[in-house]
Amino acid sequence: MIRYLTFVALLLTLTASLAAADSADVKKSQWNGFERLDFAVDGRAAQLIVPPKADVGKPWIWRTEFFGHEPQADLALLNKGFHVAYVNVQNLYGSPAALDAMDRFYEHVVKTYGLMPKVALEGFSRGGLYSLNWAARNPTRVACIYNDAPVCDFKSWPGGKGKGKGSPGDWKRCLEAYGLTEAEALAYKLNPVDNLAPLAKHKVPLLHVCGDADDVVPFEENTKLLETRYKQLGGPITVIAKPGIGHHPHSLKDPRPIVDFVYNHTALLDKAIAPPTPASTSSSSAAHRVLGSDNGRIAILGLDGKTVEWEFKNGHQAHDLALLPSGNILLPTSATKLVEMTPEKKIVWQYEALPKSGYTGRVEVHAFERLADGRTMVAESGNGRIVEVDATGKIVFEMPLTLEKPNAHKDTRLVRKLASGNYLVCHEADGAVREYEPNGKVVWTYKLDLAGR
Repeated sequence: MIRYLTFVALLLTLTASLAAADSADVKKSQWNGFERLDFAVDGRAAQLIVPPKADVGKPWIWRTEFFGHEPQADLALLNKGFHVAYVNVQNLYGSPAALDAMDRFYEHVVKTYGLMPKVALEGFSRGGLYSLNWAARNPTRVACIYNDAPVCDFKSWPGGKGKGKGSPGDWKRCLEAYGLTEAEALAYKLNPVDNLAPLAKHKVPLLHVCGDADDVVPFEENTKLLETRYKQLGGPITVIAKPGIGHHPHSLKDPRPIVDFVYNHTALLDKAIAPPTPASTSSSSAAHRVLGSDNGRIAILGLDGKTVEWEFKNGHQAHDLALLPSGNILLPTSATKLVEMTPEKKIVWQYEALPKSGYTGRVEVHAFERLADGRTMVAESGNGRIVEVDATGKIVFEMPLTLEKPNAHKDTRLVRKLASGNYLVCHEADGAVREYEPNGKVVWTYKLDLAGR
């Protein structure tokens, strides 16, 4: 009887959810070729854009302001199975009243549409006040945050109390929304730049895309200050600073770094905690697709652990591989050459590790990684360095390695960039694992007992 009642309760809950989605209060239309749902939550206009096929767990990204502006990342995420959401809390500047309304919107869409409990937040300009303040209130509900030229301190904008232009009309409305006098606002301690501890405690990943010549929301007073303080608290943050660019244009012409960041921290998170499928619980089935290399071949095996879904004969022993969120594969084709290859085996990016200036010996690459900002980290044995390479194949960062026993074949093995921005490096010849700051300073070492090898 208890089981029956439980089933009935679940059925009624599901029926109510479906009814809410299809009720007359929800208006359906099209937005950039995707289904758009318009509805209201506590009298506030809201939108939800529906992907053609939702990804596992129904991941979603929540635009906190300026819905539809520079939507290239949103459109790409829709094609990857994300929902895109928005609720109108304009002219509240991330105040407690705005956060209360956002709480109710979050609870509504998660319950009604079954969206993933951890959301990716997206704050454009003043939208940064909303995304960062709501995340500080609800850090366990946030998978990651992508902010674009964000306001991180209302004293900077709209207050105009620093280098920026400010906006007197918005400043007046901001004070009213928070219920503060100007003197109280200048002493306020809950601006995003001052309230990062909740985010850092939960290691919420941040990506900020900004122009470094922004005179509306100055980079130094907002993102740069936030980056410094967040890193001091141990929080993970990536900043893409666009040289010579002002407040506009927002986003990136090629949104792949943004899309990869959101996907890696949201959709892949849900896949990692998703329950096994019936196929994966079978004793004869693998739980995951596998990318691997052996005998000069690189291949992707299907869920059954036997079917070869994709294969490439690279004629080289690969010590590192990566299946990118785009579906492309990052792989070595020789001891010195890396390529990004589409499933159709078209090369769309490549990098060759050549001897650095003043060095004439052998170079080998045993570790590499595509980073959240779109760069590719490469560890170069022989050259004794780590480099980061941009989308054109140009080296834009270089860090020397500490080597006790230089060896072009054994300087490095696995290397990864940490959320802190440091690098964790395995040195085979030295028999050591070292953590480096970006300036090359070794901050931690673990020595291995190699029994004289």
